[in-house]
Amino acid sequence: MRQLRIVFVLGLIFLYGCGGKKVSVASLTAPKTSSVKSSAAVIPPERPVYTLFNPKFIGKGKKSLLFFAQAKDPFSAQSDTLLRKLYSSGSAKISTFRLDFATSTGSRFDYQVITPDTFVLVGTSGEREKSVIHPGEEELKKLLE
Repeated sequence: MRQLRIVFVLGLIFLYGCGGKKVSVASLTAPKTSSVKSSAAVIPPERPVYTLFNPKFIGKGKKSLLFFAQAKDPFSAQSDTLLRKLYSSGSAKISTFRLDFATSTGSRFDYQVITPDTFVLVGTSGEREKSVIHPGEEELKKLLE
């Protein structure tokens, strides 16, 4: 009986916290998107770039690298600095797309990512080829070839 009462109280707290609105699990985990709609076509980059994730660029006949980073993760910060250095020197041969680890739950599930500072090499048709957690400089250079 006590467990039922606890569940009931937790349910009320949840409903009160959501303002009494119906909330689905998908709406709680889905990343927020802009309400501004662009009529311009999205053109994939011609040369390798390090930029924010755009699903329209993945699996379009080119390999790419996904970087799942978290804002306050020191390993992610270190990898970000290293990526910026590699792209500014022109040594990268494929594009890297950065995703926010906390909000990209769908992509994390699709590519089997369980921790921040994970890199996923994605093949030409969008399939996961390789996954690396906390790579060093040499390992990251190999991924970018």
